[in-house]
Amino acid sequence: MQTKEIKINLNKSRSFKITVNDKYKGLLTNQVDFFNALDHLLVLKIDKKVQVGMLPSLNAERDSLLVKKFTYDASFHKYLRKMISSRAKHLWDISLVLKKNNISISEPVLFFDDFPNNISVFVSRFIDNSRNLGSIAKDDNSLLSKDMAESLILELVSFHHNGFVHNDLKWSNILINNDCKVIIIDLDNVKQYKHFNKTGIKKDLIRFYRFALEVDSIKWIEDYFFPLYLNKINIDFIDDMFVRDIRKCALQEWEKYGCRKL
Repeated sequence: MQTKEIKINLNKSRSFKITVNDKYKGLLTNQVDFFNALDHLLVLKIDKKVQVGMLPSLNAERDSLLVKKFTYDASFHKYLRKMISSRAKHLWDISLVLKKNNISISEPVLFFDDFPNNISVFVSRFIDNSRNLGSIAKDDNSLLSKDMAESLILELVSFHHNGFVHNDLKWSNILINNDCKVIIIDLDNVKQYKHFNKTGIKKDLIRFYRFALEVDSIKWIEDYFFPLYLNKINIDFIDDMFVRDIRKCALQEWEKYGCRKL
């Protein structure tokens, strides 16, 4: 993936550099229009420090975009992000590494840090014609098939084999499109390690198993997911005993939070 750095000069108080996927540099042909559109998103989620919204396609040839806008409400917080890395830059960097390792994610479009105005922004392609695994299970557990498990295993095994840990592997962060292709999303906490990270992989699988308890999908995870995962992963420490420990820890966590059902 080719990228390009572009200098943005909207006015005296808004001047910064933006890094863009070369495929999407046409978005910035009219900078004023694009940044006006960013200020009028179709908001999907909002909390104290992040706003998630969609920028609908402006024409038939352009993808809809998913926008994450991070805000900084304290000088120290902003200074820390400038010195280390903003959340937008982390998303950009980890997305490029994941793409390089052929992990299926939403295509990164651009990112920028506008620290004088207390924001950082990461934009990726909005994934149409897909549903998250959690909503599929909640609607109808019978829709969880062996083919779906196989597609998920191929992606997740590649993810863990390349040293990645998601750190929030709940079912709503796994999208399945109409062709049963798996896309991993919500990459804010993803990290890559030089070697297999036993603690991280265990955390991912406990989170994944706990969600199965919450949506009554234990049969699918026991009949298909874990047998296929164990068959494919080929990491010494991941064996039947490791999986038994995951079951135990997930059940303990689930009970701790009141055996919640979604």
